[in-house]
Amino acid sequence: MKNETPKWWRWFPWVLGIVVVGVGKFAWWQGQNDQIFALFGIVAWSVMWTHYVNGEMRRLNPNLPKNMLYHKVSSYVVLASLFLHPVLLAMALNPSGTKTLVTFYDYVPATSAWAIAFGQIALGSFLTFEILERLKSKAWVKKIWWIVNLSQSIAMTMIFFHALHLGSLLQTGWYRGFWILLGIILLPCMLHTHYSDLKGFKK
Repeated sequence: MKNETPKWWRWFPWVLGIVVVGVGKFAWWQGQNDQIFALFGIVAWSVMWTHYVNGEMRRLNPNLPKNMLYHKVSSYVVLASLFLHPVLLAMALNPSGTKTLVTFYDYVPATSAWAIAFGQIALGSFLTFEILERLKSKAWVKKIWWIVNLSQSIAMTMIFFHALHLGSLLQTGWYRGFWILLGIILLPCMLHTHYSDLKGFKK
C-alpha cells in the first residue's frame, strides 16, 4: 500500500510560494515603485527559490511526492516573468523603439555592467533549462542533468547578486535583509542538490 501524501504537503508549496512572492510584492508596493519590470524579476527568482526548497524537503523525506500541479503552474509563472522582466525594461528604456537591447547597459553605470551581464547569462541558462526539462526523458539529457542542475544554481546565484546590486528595493531597508535570508536558505539546498547528483553519478 502506497504511503498517502500528507495533507500539509498538498498545500505547503502553494503557501510557501504565496508568502515569498507576496512579501516581494508588498515591498514593491510599499516602495511605491512604478517599475513593473522589477516586480517580475522578483517573482521569477522567488518562485524558483520555492522549487529549491520544495526539492530539498523531498530529498530529506523521499516519501513526499512532487506536487505536479504546483510545479506546472509555477513553471509557467516563472517563464512568463522571465520574459516580461527584460521586455518591460527594454520598453521603458526605448519608448520610441529606436534603440537596441544593448542599451540595457545604458541603464547602469559602467562599473555595474557585470550585474547586467549576470542577468543576461542567467536568463539564457533558465531558458535552456525550460527546453531541456521537456526533454528529460531522453537518455542524453539524463546523462547531463547534473550539469543542468549546476547551471541553474550558478544562474540563481548570479540573479541573487544581480538583484542585490541593481534592485532599487534591495539597496536599503527590510526587504534587503529578507532577500539575503532567502539566499542563506538557498545555499544549503543547492549544495545538497549537487551532493545528491554526485552520489548518483558515482553509482
